[in-house]
Amino acid sequence: MATYLFAFAVFDYACQSNGENTTRICTRENAIGDAFYAIGIGNKVVHFMNEYTNKTFLLPRLQLITIPQNYFSAMENWGLITFK
Repeated sequence: MATYLFAFAVFDYACQSNGENTTRICTRENAIGDAFYAIGIGNKVVHFMNEYTNKTFLLPRLQLITIPQNYFSAMENWGLITFK
């Protein structure tokens, strides 16, 4: 893992996980209802990439976090994906 791909976040957001606890999204409290859509897409992408690359996702959980005033549209880090 390259060090520039490492990220951590400190926030006061609400978090929601899928049933298997393999995908978790954190967002503003008033947007948590929309989180289920992102969880579903995250699960589909991980499953697709596992089959496409014939490799298994190495981390126990995929973390997603929304950043409302993010300069970039999205950023993919080791285990954490941030997006607007």
